[in-house]
Amino acid sequence: MVIKLSKRSSVYKSSEYDFFWKFRDILIMNEQYLKEYDELKRNFEGRDMELYRKAKNEFFERLMETPEYQQLDR
Repeated sequence: MVIKLSKRSSVYKSSEYDFFWKFRDILIMNEQYLKEYDELKRNFEGRDMELYRKAKNEFFERLMETPEYQQLDR
């Protein structure tokens, strides 16, 4: 599986949005999270983008509560 990052998602660690690299790393470290994210994207393909953004936001909020994210937050 490949994690595709768009230009909007490509962020450097030194920027104010440096948390995006954490999501990338968590998806790389945990195949189950990656499968869930891929499934989320497939389920919303061709559907309302606002609903997709809401679901994606909820997914990433859940990732922020994981031990993997907390470990990277140190």
